Amino acid sequence: MALTIKQQIFQVVLVFAFPLSKISGDLDITFDFVVPFGVNVTLLDGNFFTYTGMRPLITSYPPTNFIVTKSTMAEFPALNGQSDSYVVLQYPAGSVNPFHTHLRATELLFLTYGILEVGFVDTTNKLFTQRLQAGDIFVFPKGLVHYQFNCAENDTVIVVSTLVC
Repeated sequence: MALTIKQQIFQVVLVFAFPLSKISGDLDITFDFVVPFGVNVTLLDGNFFTYTGMRPLITSYPPTNFIVTKSTMAEFPALNGQSDSYVVLQYPAGSVNPFHTHLRATELLFLTYGILEVGFVDTTNKLFTQRLQAGDIFVFPKGLVHYQFNCAENDTVIVVSTLVC
């Protein structure tokens, strides 16, 4: 069975995004991983380190509203202690992810499809904006207010983002 364009894009995203999430790390981590309370470490296997919550993205139709699909500690307990989370953002034409911040995390955004306008405001109130194209990566520095806007009239935009503490 041939892969659809969406499936091919998702595979490319995975190849590039996961290594990007490890460019920086938390120097305070002094152990390999955190075992949830009450779980016997000897019973852990590869399933503990596998998150399947992104699978529906491969077969779904473009959304009609802005959608965030995330894998944080709440959804994926193996992330505990790793100072990392992973998010896929889907923007229908004209949609926006309004001004927000991540107080303890740097966000690395990888645009997989479409054109996306992004920006952030630094601590001197200077606005930095950029119009991204598919294949571009943009960094939102830790703790700064930022936004994303799909300025296209007809196209859905797909973004993969990782938050690194």
